[in-house]
Amino acid sequence: MSEAPATALLATALLATASLATRDAGHPVLNRPLRRPFASDPPPEARTARAIFIDRDGVVNHKVLSGYVRHPDEFSVLPEALAGIVRLTRETGYKIVLLTNQSVVGRGEIPRRTLEAIHEKLLGEVEAAGGRFDLLQVCAHAPWLGCSCRKPQPGMLLDAAQQLGLDLTRSWTIGDAVRDMLAGRHAGTRLGFIRYRAWHDERDWERLVTEKHVVDFVADTLDEAVTKLLELDRTLT
Repeated sequence: MSEAPATALLATALLATASLATRDAGHPVLNRPLRRPFASDPPPEARTARAIFIDRDGVVNHKVLSGYVRHPDEFSVLPEALAGIVRLTRETGYKIVLLTNQSVVGRGEIPRRTLEAIHEKLLGEVEAAGGRFDLLQVCAHAPWLGCSCRKPQPGMLLDAAQQLGLDLTRSWTIGDAVRDMLAGRHAGTRLGFIRYRAWHDERDWERLVTEKHVVDFVADTLDEAVTKLLELDRTLT
């Protein structure tokens, strides 16, 4: 992939880590927004674009036994996810946004440059296949900081809405964890749940989320999720 777009995306993705230094000074970051609004941000009444917010681990890439990917060599994109991202790029007008909690950085287990290298690998594979991400949003804060960007808080979605001029009520959140669904619900998006293979009670979970109307659909892969959300789009518009 070309260096400039990748650099810009990674710089945006790591905005959430900029305030980590305050922890060392003894001032935890509480409910701090990812960034201040810019004058160039579209005003609320002009936010008409739609987005797909996609979780990373378990949706885009294989999960690892240790819980967090700590090196680019451990990062493996799921083929069905790559196919889904390419379809979103070619067949829809949605903005495509990656949303991921990566407290492995905030806890000091990996440096920021390693996370950048992991996302460089992801962006390269997606671009080589003909897909794209319009924005990467990463919360690298440690959980105990109580920030407003770590899912299930909706901060990353609200920030993306400012940057990209999004109508969140016409956007989707796709993830494999309750925190993803809660973040999307708090932001006002539609919801699609991915049943990651590690779920042992997936039938009970499917009944829960469908009967109580917590989510709009359940799918096994991101590619299947794209098919289902496009079908729902046709009925909702």
